This record gives sequence, structure tokens and C-alpha cells, in this order.
Amino acid sequence: MDSCFPTVTNQAYELTYSTDWEDLVDAFGPNSSEASGDNYYEDFPEPCHGTYCSTVGPFIPGFLAIASCLGVLSNTALAISLATRPPLWGQRHRPGRTVLSLMAAASAIFAAILPFFAVGFRHRWIFGSHFCRVARVLKSGGLFAQGLLGGGSGRAPPSWLLPTALWATGFVLATPAAVISSPGEVCVSSQEAQLHLWSWAHGLFCLALFLFLPLVAVLATANRRRLRCGGNLHLGITWVFYLFWAPYGVAMILDRLVQENQLTRDCHQQEFLDYFLGFSEALGVSHCFLCPVLILGVSSGRVAQWASSSC
Repeated sequence: MDSCFPTVTNQAYELTYSTDWEDLVDAFGPNSSEASGDNYYEDFPEPCHGTYCSTVGPFIPGFLAIASCLGVLSNTALAISLATRPPLWGQRHRPGRTVLSLMAAASAIFAAILPFFAVGFRHRWIFGSHFCRVARVLKSGGLFAQGLLGGGSGRAPPSWLLPTALWATGFVLATPAAVISSPGEVCVSSQEAQLHLWSWAHGLFCLALFLFLPLVAVLATANRRRLRCGGNLHLGITWVFYLFWAPYGVAMILDRLVQENQLTRDCHQQEFLDYFLGFSEALGVSHCFLCPVLILGVSSGRVAQWASSSC
């Protein structure tokens, strides 16, 4: 989705085609000058026009608004269920009430901030430069917190201390997202040279939490079970989060390789990458309302064996 929006260089907005690989779900809708036609790929020797922005772009703000409403409602329902139906959330069934409550809070924060970006990219950013940085921290921090909780909950003792620390760490890791913000007419990442290291840090955090952490954790859990139990691999319900965001992690790697000229491409391959990036982002955004629904469904059905991480 990021490819539909201007990148910021030398304090000026350039309305050129660009995919911002390290900017996690940073821009969600077309700007007014691009919504009426296809984008132009300037770095190809022959004329090459992409259709992603003109085809998908007009629907993105509406999708964000719907996702936000459903996300707030579903996470509120999950929180109420956690508070009023304790038999379904006993600590013997990992990840437990504390982890699920913190994940619901982080997901609700992510969902609640989406309408500001939808409005900002439909009518320009009108909420001020300081709130731009705050909004990016809340958005990225909500995702990072869920990523850390999902990967760490299965190995944590039934205590509130470690999950709370992981939740707070997620928002600390979102600091680069605020530093590289370029508040102005739009709220996107700055491409200025002096912020290059911060951009790399933000991108690496995204890759680590959405792709590398779950892969390492799955391999470690599978090896531990093979040595101790010899049974089947069971992952907690919190791992559903990675199913939504892992494809975007793959898309980020491909986009970065293209930008570093490590992969050859032509016009059709670049357009395919645009759609892959955009739809993988959309899948990730939908986690804010689908994950709580799945968690509620599993808990109501009392599928404890699937949700448990013990032998």
C-alpha cells in the first residue's frame, strides 16, 4: 500500500512512485493527485505504468475505517470475555488471561489509530506534526508488542511481570518509527540520508518480529518436543498473529532485494510486487479484528489441547 504515496526527500514532497519497504503499514490510501490514474515507474528504460494505485487505492480508506470499527468492537468483546468468564481463561491454559489481555489492548490501540491515517491520506494530514509521530509509535508499537507476546508467551511462566515487560518493550522498539516520521502534508517516513540508520533499525525490527522470531521459536519448540516428548507440535492461539503478518515480512525482503539491485525485475514483476506488498499489508491489518474473533471462538469451543503449549 505504501507505493501509492509520496516519499519525502530534502524537505520536499516528490509525487513519484516508490515502495517504502521499512515503513510498516505506514500509508494506506492514495493522495489526490494519484488517485485518478495509474502510477508511472520512472526507473525503467521503457514507459511502464502500474495499475495498483488506481485500482486498489480508492478502496483503502474505507477498508481502514471498517477494520478500525471491527477491531475496536472485537477486542472490546475479548476484553469483556476475559474479565467476566474466568473459567474459559484459566492459567493452566496458556497463554493465559494476562497475555491475551495485553494482546487485546495492543490490537485495540492499533485499530483505534487507523482512522487518522485514512483521513490523513484522503484529505492530507491535518492532525499536527507531533501527533504524526505519536500515531506512528502507537501503530507500530501495537504490532511489535503483539509480536513479542506471541513469541514469548509459550515460554513464559504464568505471571504478569514478563508479559507486561514484553508489551512495553514493543512500544520502545517503535521509537525509530517516530524518528523517521516526516510530518507535514502527509505522515510518512522520511528518506533523508541522516535518518538512514533509523530506517534500517525500523525495518529490521519488522522483519525480526514478523518473520524471524516465529521461525526461530517454531524450530526451537519442535526440537524441544522431539527430544522430550516425541509428540506433535502444538502452538498457542497467540501464534495466529504471525499468520497475518508473515506474508508481509516476505514481501519486505523481496522489496528490499529489489531496491538493492539484488534481484532483476521487469515491469510486470514490479507490478506483481506492488500487489503482493499491498495485499499482504491488508491481510496484516485485518488481524486486529480477525485475531480476537478466532481467540473467542477457540475459547468458547474449549479447544484447550490446541491452545496449550505443554506436552
